[in-house]
Amino acid sequence: MAVKLRGSRLEAEVDRARADSNWKRLSELLQAMKSKHSGMDDMVELVEAELQLEQFLEQQGEVLRPRRDYANGLREAELLLKETIDRRDGGITLEAHLLLAKLHYATAEYSQALRDIENSGMELANTQFRTLRALRLVAEVYAIKGFCLEALEGNDKAMDKMKSLFCYEKAAELAILYVGEIEKNIVSGTGKGNPSTPSPTQKSEKLGDILECCLERVAALRVRDSAIERKSNVEGIEWYRRIITCLGDKSTGERLQQKMSRQFAELLLRAVPADGRCGTTSQAVSMKSQNLSFYMGSHKGYFAPASRTEEVILLLLISEVLSTREVVLNRSADLSSSRHQSIRTAKSVYNLLTLVLSTLRQYHLLSTVYERAMKFVNQDEYLWQQFALSLVCRGKFLRAVRVLEQCIAAGTKDGHQVNHGNETAEPGSSNNTVMHHMQAAVLHMEHLGQNDAAVSHAAKAVQMCSEGPLEFLKGRAQLLLAIANGRRAQAEPCFDERRRMLKKILTMFENCVNTDPHDYLAHYYCALYHAIVRDLEAARERCARSLELNPEQPSAIMLLALIFTAEGDLKGALELVANAMKDFPTHYGLLVLRLHIETKFGRIDESLDTCTHLLDFWRKRDCYIEDERLQSTLSATDGQSMLKDAASLKAGTPSVGRELSSSTPIFATPLGIGISNPMLNPNAASSQSGLDIAVSVVDSGVPGSEVGGQSTSSESGGAAGSTSAAWSRFRAQANMWMALAELFLAEGRLNDVGPCVEQAVVLFPHAHQALYLKGRLFAARAEKATDEATAVKFRAEANASFLSALAYCPSHTASLFHLAGLYTLEGNDAMAEQMYRELVRVDPLCCEWWQELGSCLMRRGNATKAMECFAAASQLDRSTPLLPFSSIPLVFPSSF
Repeated sequence: MAVKLRGSRLEAEVDRARADSNWKRLSELLQAMKSKHSGMDDMVELVEAELQLEQFLEQQGEVLRPRRDYANGLREAELLLKETIDRRDGGITLEAHLLLAKLHYATAEYSQALRDIENSGMELANTQFRTLRALRLVAEVYAIKGFCLEALEGNDKAMDKMKSLFCYEKAAELAILYVGEIEKNIVSGTGKGNPSTPSPTQKSEKLGDILECCLERVAALRVRDSAIERKSNVEGIEWYRRIITCLGDKSTGERLQQKMSRQFAELLLRAVPADGRCGTTSQAVSMKSQNLSFYMGSHKGYFAPASRTEEVILLLLISEVLSTREVVLNRSADLSSSRHQSIRTAKSVYNLLTLVLSTLRQYHLLSTVYERAMKFVNQDEYLWQQFALSLVCRGKFLRAVRVLEQCIAAGTKDGHQVNHGNETAEPGSSNNTVMHHMQAAVLHMEHLGQNDAAVSHAAKAVQMCSEGPLEFLKGRAQLLLAIANGRRAQAEPCFDERRRMLKKILTMFENCVNTDPHDYLAHYYCALYHAIVRDLEAARERCARSLELNPEQPSAIMLLALIFTAEGDLKGALELVANAMKDFPTHYGLLVLRLHIETKFGRIDESLDTCTHLLDFWRKRDCYIEDERLQSTLSATDGQSMLKDAASLKAGTPSVGRELSSSTPIFATPLGIGISNPMLNPNAASSQSGLDIAVSVVDSGVPGSEVGGQSTSSESGGAAGSTSAAWSRFRAQANMWMALAELFLAEGRLNDVGPCVEQAVVLFPHAHQALYLKGRLFAARAEKATDEATAVKFRAEANASFLSALAYCPSHTASLFHLAGLYTLEGNDAMAEQMYRELVRVDPLCCEWWQELGSCLMRRGNATKAMECFAAASQLDRSTPLLPFSSIPLVFPSSF
């Protein structure tokens, strides 16, 4: 068909092929140009030389790197161009000079390329652009002139630098003009040389390496010059905006747009203050907004960033979309290198998105971004890990564990492939697998209550760290294994079996200390489990050593204070907690311990103040709570306001060296409201003042700095994921209303107890603690009643409430204790003895249970057994803390 084309039709087809860089089509048209009466005899040499030059450069790769050995391959093209120049034919001569300059630049003949540019008369601006191809050539040659000036070392470097920068700016101006003109032809379908012959879309989308490099360089040079001369970088930033807004709605130059969007976002993060609003004064952005407003009218269907934060996120999301689209398109095996390169590009964008969105606490959006990435890089271990971490920050712990297991599978698969290929495995791969096992073990213990799974992961980590380059992780892996076994031992209902397991676990913790004598966490956990088995001297020694290694440990301070309370030194414990509160003023564990010590001293007013402070602590944290409903129905308008609000938040971060300590609202069993299933966990409330369950900061939205470290919590029963933010907030507030009720009961203010109980029941109606408090209120009213019939009625109501609480949680020690007291008042010592025996069975290390059981046996005439109980109570009296040692929240390191 090309042979039949002649005259203007042939000329239009040639111009079309040259403008689209469709060299295959141009080679077909070249035969028609050489035929008689084609009307294009004067352009044959030019087109043939251009065809040879461009095809040769395409074969060398996407990036043009000048080399002198290219001269032999381009010798014929050079001769053809010189023949064209010798004929001196107007516009053709200009294009020939430009192509010759490009050829000499490709062969690293920079001085000759500059002479060709000078001979072309291009800079005199006395020749109009005959075609789009000519416009592109002029833009490329201006860029080439800048490259040549930079490559040649002149005497006046400052002047050469200014000249090269001028050339880059001129080339960038022409490139922007060229993109606009070429897009007009693509969109409208009309334009010079635009017949029905299609051209490959891939070709039309490429701007060319020279122009792309020039556009990148002009913006980067302007920014660098501003930084060197300590001037405002507005001019360089404006170049970035101008180029990106030009390419934003066009198919040409998508690769450049993706790259420059990422670079510009990083520049804004590094060079522009967080509260900078320079985007609102940008001429390029304003002009683009005016153009869009003209076409769209009053209906604003576009987004214009109004702050640095919005602009950075918009740029990164644009870059992410373009980079992931390139990854999806490059799935064939012959493009594996391009696919790997595009994946690396996408990773760099994801890293910046992680940096920005995590600062704004937008973990829902971040996890959504990584979830999209899984569709095309589902074998990439690094992205799986980032996805898991984003889910942890979002509070989706069960899914995070599943993703970590996928990370482990991906790492294991890569290792098998390496072994199968007889290649040396990268040390980082095994390191990552060990870290994934350790992270999974932490999540299983902290948030899912799946201690068996935690033991399995920790054991695999220990096995992988036993020898080789990963031996430095052995100490922490052994510590996690010991903690997991300790958690499993504490969940054991049989006391004898629990004691046997704890003895074995103490040996494991001692081995951890021997493996790494400078690990403060190993000393802390060794102290904790010594305290749990009531070896207080060893516990005090280990705890002191742990605090010596790292004084910023609120959990260790809390443990030491509990040891003081076990030894009867309540004053010393209160002083220790008060001093610690100066460094950790909002640490929940210390606040609650102070509350109990003050209550023990009878300081009801101080206790009420502390309790009110705890309630205000949760009520004032609503702004940090992630609303799942809002996140799932987020609209464009909501997104803008979200970014504005999030930019103003200052999320706290833990200090260096400070562990990730649980900052949960820990209460005595009468005060706490847990979500664990008591039927699955018989020891959920096994102590007289035990701490039921922690409400995590991830759930509650409290920043880590508010609690002396970034918080974590325990969630038992393998529940799917974490509770919602509102659920956790209500649970915490219900805890505090119950704490107030306990204090009012202790002071005898029964009129104030009722509203507290009612408020707690409204917030958490099906908790066994609420039923327990109802029973306490009825029992207190029975004591105050003057009429015996009324007292009997109130005692019956109290009895029913306690039994209902035990139906929900059979091991709730507070309900058992007060129910036994009711039976004693009614003269039913047999039932009271059964209750006390059940208390001793559940928690045999509490001296109060043995004391009450001895008193009950004495009333029933069994003096021998009663004396044994009194002896046990006397022995345990100096080792029973105010709160159980096991109630201290889990503590894990900020890094392994």
